Amino acid sequence: MEELCNKLTVLLTDMLQVYTNILALGRRKKDALVAGKVNDLEVITKEEEQLILQAGKLEKAREGITQDILAKSGLQTDKLTLTEIKELAGSDIAEQLSHLGDELRVTLQEIKATNELNTKLIQRAMAYVDYNINILTQHSTGPVYAAQGQAGKSVQSRMLVDQKA
Repeated sequence: MEELCNKLTVLLTDMLQVYTNILALGRRKKDALVAGKVNDLEVITKEEEQLILQAGKLEKAREGITQDILAKSGLQTDKLTLTEIKELAGSDIAEQLSHLGDELRVTLQEIKATNELNTKLIQRAMAYVDYNINILTQHSTGPVYAAQGQAGKSVQSRMLVDQKA
């Protein structure tokens, strides 16, 4: 059991490192959004994708270790929580698991807050782009009647995008 708990501790440490890196990228993304650096956003997004894949692999490994601990413990439950695992582990490992669990919770909450802020920044940028496109593509209308009651010439409106496309 102690060996499995040690493996879990190492794995949670790796997960914490990956999530810390994701948080750092989220903060860089915020800076790039504020500065309007599209190229930086592309690079950051690719780095994020790699880290998210890595986090997924670590999560699968964590589930496997948790299932092994569950099988060895003989508990009658579908899934073990970190609190239950701490009770099964020795005091040193339990303390490490507690610390890692707290750090992971804080880091994940910060990631959530950063992602929400980035989402708002992206929505504002999109609204600004939509507003500018609408201004550029507005149809200008000429007068309906010209001098002496004749029909006025229609004014060709400037279009940003070909409407036939």
